[in-house]
Amino acid sequence: RGGMPSDLAFRGWDDEEFTKLFGDFAVAFLDRYADVVDYVEIGNEVNAYFGRHPGEIGPYRAFFEKVHGRLKAKHPRVGVGIVFAWSEMKTEADREAYRRLAIGDHDGFTLYHFGDDFAHTMKPSVILASLKEIEKLTGTRRFALEEVGWSPWPGLKGSEADQASAVGFFFDYLEKAPDRLEFMTWYTLHDGNEADYAKIVR
Repeated sequence: RGGMPSDLAFRGWDDEEFTKLFGDFAVAFLDRYADVVDYVEIGNEVNAYFGRHPGEIGPYRAFFEKVHGRLKAKHPRVGVGIVFAWSEMKTEADREAYRRLAIGDHDGFTLYHFGDDFAHTMKPSVILASLKEIEKLTGTRRFALEEVGWSPWPGLKGSEADQASAVGFFFDYLEKAPDRLEFMTWYTLHDGNEADYAKIVR
C-alpha cells in the first residue's frame, strides 16, 4: 500500500480526510501540468495487493470514483485509470480484483515475462499470447500497456537477441492493435548497467 504522510493516519481507502487530501493533491497536480499530461493513473499494479485483500476493494473503488469525478470535472480531457500487473493475473482472486476495479477511463497493464527473481525464464514468443489475453480480459474497455520491456542482462537470463525480439513483438502489435488501445510505454528508454540489474534480485 505504501507509506502515508506523517500527519495523516490511514483509516481506510474511503476515509473522508484521506479521500479529500488525495483529491486536493491530484487536482493541484493537474492544474499545474494538464498542458503536458494526457493520462493519470491512481494506483499501480493494484491487483497484486487487492487480490490478497479483497475486503478493501469496495473502499478503494469508492475512493477512486470520488477522485476520478473531481479530476474529470475540472480536466475532462485527461484520461484517469488504474494500473494492473498482468504477471499477477494468475488466480481467480487477481482477476476478480481486476473485474471489480475496471472503472476508470481505461485499464492500464504492466507486462513483463519474469519468473523467479525477475528472471526471463520464458521466450519473447509468449508476448503475443499475453497481449491477446489482455484484449480478451478487457472486453470492450479501453486499455493501455503502461509498462512493457525486456532486460538484456544475462544475470536475469536476458540477452540482447531476446530483447530485440521482444521489441519486435511489442511494436508489431502496436501497429495492429485495436483502436481501444490508448498507448504503450517501453520501460525504460535506456538499459541499466550491471549494478542496476543486480539491485533487482537482492
